[in-house]
Amino acid sequence: MTQEVIFWCTEDDVEVTANLRDLSKSGMIKNMPYTDLKERINLEIDSKNFRELINYCKYHNKNPKLYENQSNPTYVDPWDKAFIEKFMDKKTAHKGLLKLYFYADYLELDEVLTLISKTLVNLMEEISTVDAFREAMGMGR
Repeated sequence: MTQEVIFWCTEDDVEVTANLRDLSKSGMIKNMPYTDLKERINLEIDSKNFRELINYCKYHNKNPKLYENQSNPTYVDPWDKAFIEKFMDKKTAHKGLLKLYFYADYLELDEVLTLISKTLVNLMEEISTVDAFREAMGMGR
C-alpha cells in the first residue's frame, strides 16, 4: 500500500499528495474502494490540519507500541502531547481542538479521538471548579 494519492482539501482548495501507507490508520481511507484511489479524492478538511494528521499517522506507524505497556489509561506520550498542544489555544476557546476532533472523526482516526479524550480527561482532573474549567478552556461567563 505505497501508492501516492492526490487529495483535494475542499475547505481551502489545496491539493495534498500523500502515501496510502501513511494514512493506513484512517478507517475512511483504508476502506475506500481501490478504483476511487486512482482519481483525486475530495476531503472536507483544510490542508494544514490534513498535513498534521498525516504527520501523526506517520509517527504512529513508525512507533506502534507507544502505549502497549502503559498501565495508566490517561497517559499521553510526550510526542502526542506536543502534537495536541498545537490545537489548544485559550484565546479561541480551543476551537482548533474541536476542529481536530471533527476531522479525526471524519477520517475515522480512532487513535486521535482517544488522544483528544485523554487530553480532556487530564485537563479536567487538574481542575476543581466550574470557574477554573471555564478559565482553562478560555470560555467566558
